[in-house]
Amino acid sequence: MHPLSLTHITLTMTINSKLKHLILCILILCISCSQEHKDDYSELNKFIELNPYAGLDSVNTLIKDYKGNDVYTKMKLSLLRYKCEDKCYVLHSSDSTIKELHEFFEDNGTISDKMETNYYMGSTYRDMHNYPLAITYYNEAVKIGENNPINYADSMLLANVYSQLSWINETVCNRTISVEQAKHALHIRQKLNIDEISSYQDVANAFYKNNEIDSAKTYNIQCAMKIAYENSVKKNIEYVSAHLQFFSMTSEHRLAKISLEQLQTISKDSLPPSVFANTALYYANIDINLDSCIYYCELALKKEKSYKNKSEITRGLSIYYAHKGDYKKSKEYAFQHFLYEDSANAQNLAEETVAAQNQFKTQELDNMKNALQTEIAKRNEYIAYAMTTMMTILAIICIILYLLNKKKNLYLTEVKKIEEEKTKIAEAHNTLTEIVNADKKLRAESAKDIASVMANINAIANDTKATLTEDQWEDIFIAVDRLYPNFRKHILTYYPAIDNKELIIIYLVMLGQKQADVARLFNNARSVVHRRFHRIDEKLGATIGEVIETYTTQQNAIKAQRNEDMAVNNIE
Repeated sequence: MHPLSLTHITLTMTINSKLKHLILCILILCISCSQEHKDDYSELNKFIELNPYAGLDSVNTLIKDYKGNDVYTKMKLSLLRYKCEDKCYVLHSSDSTIKELHEFFEDNGTISDKMETNYYMGSTYRDMHNYPLAITYYNEAVKIGENNPINYADSMLLANVYSQLSWINETVCNRTISVEQAKHALHIRQKLNIDEISSYQDVANAFYKNNEIDSAKTYNIQCAMKIAYENSVKKNIEYVSAHLQFFSMTSEHRLAKISLEQLQTISKDSLPPSVFANTALYYANIDINLDSCIYYCELALKKEKSYKNKSEITRGLSIYYAHKGDYKKSKEYAFQHFLYEDSANAQNLAEETVAAQNQFKTQELDNMKNALQTEIAKRNEYIAYAMTTMMTILAIICIILYLLNKKKNLYLTEVKKIEEEKTKIAEAHNTLTEIVNADKKLRAESAKDIASVMANINAIANDTKATLTEDQWEDIFIAVDRLYPNFRKHILTYYPAIDNKELIIIYLVMLGQKQADVARLFNNARSVVHRRFHRIDEKLGATIGEVIETYTTQQNAIKAQRNEDMAVNNIE
């Protein structure tokens, strides 16, 4: 278990100040020795959830006594302190602290850290009555929670975010959205097996404010049933009082009476003023009794501290006394009603003024911060420009030196290549001379073969009974190949579909034979030979004569280039 789990000691026993100080010192040491575990604050979080006031003292002591240099730990402890303050109902009048935490955890925090900082950004702006910004940050927390895998604690936080969004949207009259968000919060808590009474009441209130009375009634009944099942009326007096108010206003006699009977089991001394006010409402709408209405309204007035609520109670008392016929009392309470209403308006104005001042100060600080950031950005821009200029000049110098060095190397390489070329040319001259002599000798030998082959072909052509046999084809192939060594390779490479019967016809054309000559040599009709020529042309994609002409042109060009090279070598 992570050392922070030592905080569970505080959940099970009452500790004296020395032992508490010792535990906190151990916690500080454990935190400083285990900074790689950014998620190991779960036990401390549990302690804060159960006892935020004691948690605030503990976190303040941790912050004071922490001597480490780890930035994450310092910021995490500051966030925990902010969390404790929120749970202790400390109203935030400035966003400077949470902004710093938000900026840090956006870059360095876990999913939980990012959700929490966005949640408390929303809560801060909620306290400052800046509801648009509050909604923006609450929605950002929702986006993080809905789009990432989250643990149990984060799911609870997500439910709280939806509850806060429901309250704010109800406040700014987005009541349909408020209902949906209250239902989201309830659904999340039900999935976590946390069937909170408050969640049902939040949904009921949202439906009621949206004028959906039947749905509000359903959730109020569910909430009342849970309170009855858990036998927790004393723990949930405010909710039971709200049920009494709702059922009285909607004329649900039986349900209103049940709620009243539940509240009557609690001592009057421990009841808040809202219970007496709603009891008076019961006697005004359900079990009509003016004396009871007046009695409970006066009890509520004695306990009530809010000018706004006192204004409403005195207005009711003025009406009840008027119905009773005591106009003197009615006038007294009417006069008090106007006094309390003026005080309530003055109080609201003062609160709004403070909120506006806080918002102005926040805006002023933001402007100063933005101006400072702009100045820093400009300074950084100038520095970057100067650095870029220096780097550009250095790069240009390096490029010039590189090009000069490259030019020098190219020059030396060219000199070396020229020397090597001279050597090669000298060697090639001797080789070419040998090749020319060998070519002359080959042509002399080939000429005899070609002459012999041509004589044989002419003899066959003149003899009407003789034909050119396949045995004689080979003599023609050998003779022509010796004279044109690459001719067969050229034909078979570019025209692989040509077979031997077609190849001999091409060779005969190479030796100057016409279609009529080929017909006599093979003792075939001219029409048969003509069809053969046509098939060969189709395979070649041109006439035999054109293919031969292309080949001879290429060979002549190669020979001409070779002779030109030899001439140049001789000149050098």
